[in-house]
Amino acid sequence: MLANIPNSDPSLLYRYRDNVCTTDAIVASIIELDLLNVIAKQPGTVAEISQRLEIAERPLDVIITLL
Repeated sequence: MLANIPNSDPSLLYRYRDNVCTTDAIVASIIELDLLNVIAKQPGTVAEISQRLEIAERPLDVIITLL
């Protein structure tokens, strides 16, 4: 149990981290995966697209949500 309540709030650091990760994910999806063209040429579910790109479903789902 904490003897004292912390004086700091780490939520600002989490927001900075999330912003960096979001930017990296969007850049990677456009530059590395060419995701928008992949989807334009052959739409599909997250599972289908992740198989085509040979990446895990969860990160792809996050990227598609961001876009």
